[in-house]
Amino acid sequence: MVDHQEGIVRILTEYKIDAIITDILPIHLFRDIILCTVEQFASGRRNIKVSDITKLMEDEIRSRSGYDEAPRVLVYRVFNVLKHHDILIPSSTVRFGHNLNKSVAEVKEWLDHVLSQNR
Repeated sequence: MVDHQEGIVRILTEYKIDAIITDILPIHLFRDIILCTVEQFASGRRNIKVSDITKLMEDEIRSRSGYDEAPRVLVYRVFNVLKHHDILIPSSTVRFGHNLNKSVAEVKEWLDHVLSQNR
C-alpha cells in the first residue's frame, strides 16, 4: 500500500498462523530497490538473489530506513511483492535465485502505476 501523505510504502505479509507483519519503507527506497533489481536484469544478469541486491544497496537501505541491522529483510519483502505480481519467478537453475518474468519496460510501467495510486 502506497501512502503519499506519509511518503511511505507499507508491505503487509500474512502468515498462516494468523499473524500479519507490516514493513514500512520510504516510497523512494521501494522504487530504488525495484529499479536496482531490474537494472541488473537489463545489464544481462539472468538470475538475481536477495543477497545480490542487498550487497548493492546495503548502505542506502541502512541510511534511508529503519532496517539498520537487517537490510536483507527489506529486500526480501520487496522481492515478495514482485513475486506476488508475477514480476519475479523462482529460478529453476539457481538456488534462491529469481528470474524476471516481464520485460524491464513492463516492470517500470507497473511501478509507475503502483506509485501513482492513492494520489
